[in-house]
Amino acid sequence: MIPQETVNKILDAAQIVDVVGDFVTLKKRGANHIACCPFHNEKTPSFSVSASKGIYKCFGCGKSGTAVGFVMEHENMSFTEALKYLAKKYHIEVVEKEETAEEIAQRQKHESLMLVSEFAGKFFQESLNTVEGQSIAWQYFKSRGLEDETIRKFGLGWAPLSRKALSEAARAAGYKEEFLVDAGVSIKYDDGRLVDRFYDRVMFPVHSVSGRIIAFGGCTLCEYCVNVFGFKALKSVCVTEHNIVGCPESKVVVYVVAICISVNFADCFFVRILRTQGINSSFDFSYFIKL
Repeated sequence: MIPQETVNKILDAAQIVDVVGDFVTLKKRGANHIACCPFHNEKTPSFSVSASKGIYKCFGCGKSGTAVGFVMEHENMSFTEALKYLAKKYHIEVVEKEETAEEIAQRQKHESLMLVSEFAGKFFQESLNTVEGQSIAWQYFKSRGLEDETIRKFGLGWAPLSRKALSEAARAAGYKEEFLVDAGVSIKYDDGRLVDRFYDRVMFPVHSVSGRIIAFGGCTLCEYCVNVFGFKALKSVCVTEHNIVGCPESKVVVYVVAICISVNFADCFFVRILRTQGINSSFDFSYFIKL
């Protein structure tokens, strides 16, 4: 286990242009650098690297991320492997420590919560393909001008009209009630009833730079399609500004896919929620998508 202090040091040292430049020939254009994307074949450069923001973005295939995210994607590495690669590049000593019983238990619980979120994300996506999802959510997404590829790429989904659909499916799949509640996808009342937190809503998953789902946003389809219902992250979200749901890679930039519907960017529900969590400096709010 790499100590969080060392992780922070590595992420602070990693320079996006320097890291990407080891694998891609970059050309300076204005404030950014451009190149042909290393993740898909193209003749005209659509891959951009911003030194000031510490991110890369391909406007052709849509891939984006930070320095550590680039190494993970390009070299097919895990987060820990990418950290060790960058540590070696920047001559940072990595001394791994043995986990205590408490840390092991915390890591295992965290992984359980992440698995619940991934199950929920898949459930919402699959629900989008049902007759109900197609007739309501899919039609809504199309009315907003979203292409099929965009809907699939960002994992947009549908929370069914039933108040128990997700909870029942998760329990049938073997997920424990306590983890469904702690992950924020279910609510348990005092009388023992377990119901879905999100229902009758189009769903927007929030991902960490490693691509794992760490939260969900839901939008109810009212008359003007502007009534954003809620944002519920895992209960362990925002332990510190450098540690979202225990994911240290979130320190630099967490790429959040937020569909801001008919609202001013400054009033975007997701942005306001993140700012109230005290993690303003850890996010690049310019990468929200406004439709």
